Amino acid sequence: MLDIDIRYRPFKLFLWFRYLKVKLPIHWHELTQKQFIAIPYLQRGLLDDLKIMQIFLGVKRHVAKSIDIDLVTLIKSYLKFIEEPELLDYFVIKKAMWFKAPDPKLNSIGFDSFIWGDKYYQSYLGGIKRDRDRFIACFYYDHKGFGDWLEYNAIIMRMEKERIREAIVVNYSMIRLWLMNLYPSLFRFVDEIGKIGKSNDGFIRALQIFEDYGIIDGETFLKKPLHEALNLLNTLAENAYSDPKKAALLMGALAKRSQN
Repeated sequence: MLDIDIRYRPFKLFLWFRYLKVKLPIHWHELTQKQFIAIPYLQRGLLDDLKIMQIFLGVKRHVAKSIDIDLVTLIKSYLKFIEEPELLDYFVIKKAMWFKAPDPKLNSIGFDSFIWGDKYYQSYLGGIKRDRDRFIACFYYDHKGFGDWLEYNAIIMRMEKERIREAIVVNYSMIRLWLMNLYPSLFRFVDEIGKIGKSNDGFIRALQIFEDYGIIDGETFLKKPLHEALNLLNTLAENAYSDPKKAALLMGALAKRSQN
């Protein structure tokens, strides 16, 4: 956080000034929920300077209006950090409708909800707009859990504010970067699946390939906690990539699966 000193007149007719010290976020992890929700609009250039000052400095409108133009320009330059993603291991948006976000590090979700959530995320980025609500419903759900309630919850998600749903998409993009950093071999394998099969269901296909070889039981595996499953799959991918023969077999199975 960066300390910013603001000088402003409480009223236009007053000759004297008041001084205010505020904090400006200069990293993704320093953003509040309100600030994070504004990020998609800031990235698209849809916020005017006055709104930017209000949201990211946390000041009232009359204070924001009195900020010197040079200071406004400086503050906006510090906000350029949003052009570079950062590794995040949590959802900043704590609720979507009445559904709660998963625990930090995604510790509260299972592998099944993750692989479907990632599939719908990729599908949304590929242009299938309706899959954004399915993607969110895979991570934000209540005590009824994920699965049979997915489509119902996705319909409810359509009633959530557009800016909140878009902020969740941005947030997940950085959570995904964090996961890629933790499980590089698995994500490399999933990425190759996407390139060969031109599909967005890489984790599902990876699971099927390892199941085809009798290495895992797919149904049981789906119920595992997320990180237990990802760690095991990452180890399998590491072992395959370390052995040229195993890698060739894996790529052969990948090509065959991609044709189905």
